[in-house]
Amino acid sequence: MNGKLLVIGTPIGNISDLGSRALDILGKVDTIACEEPKDTKKLFFYYEIPFPKRFIKCNDGNEKASANGILKLLQNGENVGLCSSAGMPGISDPGFRVISVAIENNIEIDIIPGPSAMTTALVGSGLPTNSHLFLGFPPRKPIRQKKLLEQEKTTAHTLIFYVSPRQIKEFLEIAKDILGDRIGAVAKDLTKKYQHFYRGRISEIIHEIGEEDFKGEAVVVIAGFNKREVETEEDEHPFNRLPPRRSS
Repeated sequence: MNGKLLVIGTPIGNISDLGSRALDILGKVDTIACEEPKDTKKLFFYYEIPFPKRFIKCNDGNEKASANGILKLLQNGENVGLCSSAGMPGISDPGFRVISVAIENNIEIDIIPGPSAMTTALVGSGLPTNSHLFLGFPPRKPIRQKKLLEQEKTTAHTLIFYVSPRQIKEFLEIAKDILGDRIGAVAKDLTKKYQHFYRGRISEIIHEIGEEDFKGEAVVVIAGFNKREVETEEDEHPFNRLPPRRSS
């Protein structure tokens, strides 16, 4: 009889955000497949959870091979808990391949929901939440970032990105150039003691951030395309307020 794959959401910053169901499951599975065992073990030490039989790595570098190993454990009747270092597995973190392989092989899957930086930042941004587009990590190269943003230039959905600390300022400058000086928000250190939101026009956010260094990933949320706002900005442009020329 096959075991069960349990996909477990874990805290994104504040370790106290681990849900009671996740806490219970972590203490019962045979194996924990996780992005980085030393990160996941912190939960076990903090909550005094008994260790499983084994911890195995499942990260961006080995997920394909790891998925096959996890499948064998599941087919041998073991229950496997799948965790990322923070948040929900599969949301810009390893997990998609493991889940896909399990589904293809008729393995039972249970999702234990938990914190997500994407939804936390979206709600805290103050931007529309009813229609949004999560684009994960943008490409590293500026030319590819520009291409991505050009593709989404006229979408009306609120746009959400995960951005590395080294890219944040450059990405915002590119976003301002391609999308215009839209309303946006940048969230850092979500759920931690020093959690902070920068809100306003992209240019205002860039100015407020200044020379501040970001130690961890940030979530960038940008308003979707608004035709009415663009038309208003065009009407208010000084060139468009000039009186018409008189014919001679």
